[in-house]
Amino acid sequence: FPSHDTSVTIGILLFANISNAAVGYTTSIGMFNEDMLKTVVKDTQPLLPGDTVVIFIASDGGYVHIQEAITAYLKSHSLKTVCEVSSYASSAAAILLTHCDVQHVTDEAEIMFHLPYVIDKDGKKMRHDEYIKPFIKKNGEKVAKALGAEKYKKFLAGEDVLITGKEFKLNMGIK
Repeated sequence: FPSHDTSVTIGILLFANISNAAVGYTTSIGMFNEDMLKTVVKDTQPLLPGDTVVIFIASDGGYVHIQEAITAYLKSHSLKTVCEVSSYASSAAAILLTHCDVQHVTDEAEIMFHLPYVIDKDGKKMRHDEYIKPFIKKNGEKVAKALGAEKYKKFLAGEDVLITGKEFKLNMGIK
């Protein structure tokens, strides 16, 4: 990954079980849940508008409302976001990636998108318009760009759609 100007990069958040020797920062936050949101708020409080937060993503995702809260919080504090994905970003993690100001993704990375769902009492995935319509309104344009037209149609049909980092960069216009 490209190096970041340390005078600009003040906050580093790691959204998963990951260690980055170049940065010397390790943590285990895991899934997008209430604890992650609290950690993001705590870790970014010392930052000023215009500061950069580097987010290393290796996550299966989690609750989309947490991703939306994290995205809204970072934007409301005028923080520049740089996402780094070298392995995988799924579900809410993939959506966060699309909202970052700068994305660095390896060609081999796997990025998986799916519509939001809830689990019923029998453990089955249930998709409801009350969740899907607002999700598409907030994220549809970015997901459509990341997936490309054909795969976005599959996404809207309810399929889980997996793309490589190489596809993501091509679709997003990232060199």
